[in-house]
Amino acid sequence: MYHLSALVCSILLSLLLTVPCAATADTVTDVDDKALKRQLEEYIRKEQTQKVKQLIETHQFDVNYRNQPWEPTLLFYASSRGNRELVDFLLEKGAEVNVISRYGMPIQWAADNCQLELIRLFLEVGYDPKRESAAYWQAKYTQGDTLTEKWIFDRLRMIERENIPFDLRNKAINELFDPSGNLLLSTAATCNGGDRTLVKEILAKGYPVDLIDKRGATALHYSIQAHNKAMVKLLIAKGADVNLPISNPEWARMLRQSDFDNNLTPLLIVAKELSELKQNEAGEASLYQKELSAKEITQARKELYAIAKLLLKNGADAEARTHQRKLSALDVAKQLGDTTFEKILKR
Repeated sequence: MYHLSALVCSILLSLLLTVPCAATADTVTDVDDKALKRQLEEYIRKEQTQKVKQLIETHQFDVNYRNQPWEPTLLFYASSRGNRELVDFLLEKGAEVNVISRYGMPIQWAADNCQLELIRLFLEVGYDPKRESAAYWQAKYTQGDTLTEKWIFDRLRMIERENIPFDLRNKAINELFDPSGNLLLSTAATCNGGDRTLVKEILAKGYPVDLIDKRGATALHYSIQAHNKAMVKLLIAKGADVNLPISNPEWARMLRQSDFDNNLTPLLIVAKELSELKQNEAGEASLYQKELSAKEITQARKELYAIAKLLLKNGADAEARTHQRKLSALDVAKQLGDTTFEKILKR
């Protein structure tokens, strides 16, 4: 009996020494790149940076791997989290900053979360901000470039072949597949009060100052809504169109929200902001409006008056009217009883 038990124990011990242990939830063994990427994405979401690094090093994983040519790479996820340590590591491993997916680009994922530090880093290491513009890709397509991002050119070819009435002027490339994500210039102009130095850096690299996002708005529109006179002044000096309205008819129809197709020019945006301040002052702020103190309202009005003067000085059309109610900025000023705004408009 003793010898039999010893034999069984010997066999069991042998099996334990020769059969690999089952993989735990934190262990990845003998997996393909697709599965490995999914595991890495999960670690990034959980902020498990060291595990990401270890897994990439252990498997010598290609940080630019994508199962499909339009999928995001690991740099997208790290950028979204604002994980500077991991972004630096991925860049050291050769991560491509100019990569584009049907969900935008890594820098746009950083912009979505107000990661100005990462935006500046990507510009420093070679990101070309012109790639956000549909015109950039259309020019490459027209010139016969078939070597990069074939799937984007397929979309452009379809628009051309089917004669689809799609105006790409001043549009972001995202409009061709997934119209989401904040644009680079608009984020730099408004996030955390705006970063004028960063705005200048972006524009110096050839970025279109009037590039329109999914809401039909530009950096100038957002800067006015943020009551940021200094940023408005900078954008106008860099060539921003002072008469370009917010415009996205598709969104207006889909969301039944007229502001996306109501001819809201920069000056009419000022009028709208002043109207909302009046509501705020009366304690009638809408659900999406922040309740302001009397001091904050006074300061906001002061900024908006200064913005109106800037716009008019640079050629803003004071006669422009909304589509819905046919109101000019002067009409709004009279409705509000805002004599200061009236005087500015009548000069």
